[in-house]
Amino acid sequence: LFTALDNQGIFVYEEMWINTGVTPAGSYVSLNGTQASLVIVTTDGVEARDPDDLSLLDQPISDLIAEPADAVRDADGQWWVGDATNGLISDWSGVFASYSPSGPASSNIFNIRYLRDSIYILTGGFSTNVQPLGRGTGIHLFANGEWVNRYSTASFSGFSDFTDVAVMPASEDIYYASAGDGLLRVSGNTTEIIDENTPGSPLVNPEAPFRGLVIPGLATGTDGVWMINYNSPTPVVRLSPDGVWTAFSVPVSLARFAVQIELYGDLVWLRIAPSRGGGIVVFQPATNEARYLNMAPGNGSLPSMRVNDMQLDKDGFLWLGTDAGVTVIANPFTISGDINAVEPVFEGRPLLIDEEVTAIEVDGGNRKWIGTRSGAWLFDPAADELILRFTSSASPLPSDDIIAIEIDGKKGEVFFGTPAGLVSYRADATEGTSEHQQVKIFPNPVRRDFQGSVGISGLANDVEIKITDSAGRLVFRTRSNGGTASWDITNEKLQTGIYMVFSATSDGSETFIGKIAIIR
Repeated sequence: LFTALDNQGIFVYEEMWINTGVTPAGSYVSLNGTQASLVIVTTDGVEARDPDDLSLLDQPISDLIAEPADAVRDADGQWWVGDATNGLISDWSGVFASYSPSGPASSNIFNIRYLRDSIYILTGGFSTNVQPLGRGTGIHLFANGEWVNRYSTASFSGFSDFTDVAVMPASEDIYYASAGDGLLRVSGNTTEIIDENTPGSPLVNPEAPFRGLVIPGLATGTDGVWMINYNSPTPVVRLSPDGVWTAFSVPVSLARFAVQIELYGDLVWLRIAPSRGGGIVVFQPATNEARYLNMAPGNGSLPSMRVNDMQLDKDGFLWLGTDAGVTVIANPFTISGDINAVEPVFEGRPLLIDEEVTAIEVDGGNRKWIGTRSGAWLFDPAADELILRFTSSASPLPSDDIIAIEIDGKKGEVFFGTPAGLVSYRADATEGTSEHQQVKIFPNPVRRDFQGSVGISGLANDVEIKITDSAGRLVFRTRSNGGTASWDITNEKLQTGIYMVFSATSDGSETFIGKIAIIR
């Protein structure tokens, strides 16, 4: 019987505990014993020793062994290592390789962003009191059908609690925000941490010398990357593409407690932390004017001061998620005059008035995806009609508590972040363009055992779709959701044959003709 004590070594029990004198480096994580070997896992690595004399049998070396949590050595002497960063690692094929399921490396989710045809999962974040959570699980990137874990504590020290990501205009540089460590700039294969000690940086750490440089959110404008410097006298900061910093002191004191930043026209919209009073500050940098929106008529008319998310739709309306449902501001591009949020009405009541709305996203068809503490909802563009409802009891949603929602506009895939992990749903709306681009019809042919909807993607934005049989008789008619349309054939009494798909924009400038083969 063996045991391990940090800073003392490996002990063996022979009527009493005896120190073997073996002291592997690092703190002990696990011991795994067989008749052939004693496997010792520490924070510094893995090794196998002879159980009789504790002589070293093997010590696997691989960059993939970053955070070993457990390990075994099988009868053939091959290693199987469970690693917190790289999943299951083994040399059974002759070289060490990682065998991980297709998914994020951890279930920590704070924010989700879609940038440059990729999904970024930010796993850090802050508490309701805007204190760093101490998460070092980094970023999970989903691109080209594969998941990659980046910049975790194991692979990139000195930066954790990722909160947001943005791309600098006219550049390939990516900027990551942190709750505690400032900014991480990634340019090609080089990385740089930008904080209050970086030459030229106006960023302020109000908790210095402790981890207190909290940047809750980023936004990209044509003039650079904008950010929030939480609890700073200059809470709004811009970094231009040519590297020029500008820090703004907003003439509303609550602006220093902003946790979300959005750019609408020449205005900066700041969502204030509910723990600091909530509401919204609208700031115009060019004139240094600012306005605090709250529950007062003419000055916001918000249904609640606890605003949890902001999202602009394709009609220029600003949708706000609060702990008393959803409300909409008609013109978020002006700071003057009366500003009154209006609550959409659904089934005779204000939309989701009994729900705490945590996230809002708008898809290519201008439909509203809304996350709450009791699941996710999909409404039509005006929120007059409920299209879908997801709960953990009636769908693969791992939890009813929705933390974040993000949409891959090209594929129409909707990602839901929850405390129990991530799940995605392939929806029937994509971001359309002014032209038809590589229109695809799937499945095609439609075989007799198929049950579901035929999807048509790559369409021009908001086009009319007509489907006829070979004799020209109309069998289906609809409009696309952005660049995608669907045809539910489960209830259609269709015969075997070739069906024609016709698509055209309202002015007839863009058209498409395709065929669907149906086998019954």
